[in-house]
Amino acid sequence: MEAPSLVAGAYTARQAETGATVFTETCAECHDRVEMHGSDFMFEWEGSSVGRLFRYIQRTMPDDAPGSLPEDAYVTVVAYILSLNDFPAGSVELTADTEKLNALTIAR
Repeated sequence: MEAPSLVAGAYTARQAETGATVFTETCAECHDRVEMHGSDFMFEWEGSSVGRLFRYIQRTMPDDAPGSLPEDAYVTVVAYILSLNDFPAGSVELTADTEKLNALTIAR
């Protein structure tokens, strides 16, 4: 069986839309979406697993109350960040399943 791939679509468009809303309501006070995509984002995260990105966001954000959002909110923010970086949406939702997240590598 082929390993999961971000280029095959690891989240749904609806998740990314929800993540954009969560980002606007929760993250945008401190973070600009520009930080979340492009060469700077890829320099920091390329080669890392989506699981690492998810855990980082969940453990450190929001800055004034790390880990305080529902798990699904963190998943949708990760989906939004993936969409900002032009990883395509697919038909299967991204989940907080550690094994599945760790199997997804942020790479072009």
